[in-house]
Amino acid sequence: MKITDRYKNLIETDLLDPILSLLNNQSYQFNSSGRLEADMRMQSETPWIHVRQGIVRNCGMWHQVWFNFYKFIPSYCQKCWKVVIRPHTLIELFQLYEILVELDLPSKCGIEKRYTVGALYGGYMYNDSKEEGLECKNMIERIVHKRIGPHVKVFLKRACTEFEHKFGDSSKWTVTEEQKRLESQLERLFMDQGKSHAQSDAMERHIMANWVKFAFAQGDPTANDFSDKPLYPPYVTYEE
Repeated sequence: MKITDRYKNLIETDLLDPILSLLNNQSYQFNSSGRLEADMRMQSETPWIHVRQGIVRNCGMWHQVWFNFYKFIPSYCQKCWKVVIRPHTLIELFQLYEILVELDLPSKCGIEKRYTVGALYGGYMYNDSKEEGLECKNMIERIVHKRIGPHVKVFLKRACTEFEHKFGDSSKWTVTEEQKRLESQLERLFMDQGKSHAQSDAMERHIMANWVKFAFAQGDPTANDFSDKPLYPPYVTYEE
């Protein structure tokens, strides 16, 4: 075999080039075994309270690295079904938080800072099949409609919103043989991140305080119910 033939596909098979920015900012570093290991320090700012973490989900790698940098929907993510709950006000968000804590299922809730969702607040419950997701949807819908109100929308969707925005109708997603080979290579390159660190009480209270500030900024009048005095002084106004 000619040496040119042996190394002909170097560019196409370079797994590090797409993630050079992650290596340069040390989000990922090579460990002693030559595999890439993530910096698992908790983010100081997040809009979400993770009521309970899913044990088998490696979203930090599958979404933030494989999808964002290698441009495909991981096969693991295609098995994830999310029940979405849409509170309308800050008070309803806190009511939803209390419900999720009581249920103690893999879920999160918080403020929506993404421009692509068309909502201010959200709750997400994670399931491993469509059937499990529909069962979860019916269960949480009954509870939410009884304790918060029937106006709160509850629906089931597949995987992350960003996937559908990029690749279209989630019912038509597939996993190709080429993708399976790439995933196998990436699994050998990346260490499993394992379960994320739990959020401390101080972190949760900080996140909730940011919920209140966000609600005030969005003109949600229920934000004023969370403080004994106005969050910020009102304007001095003038008339003729």
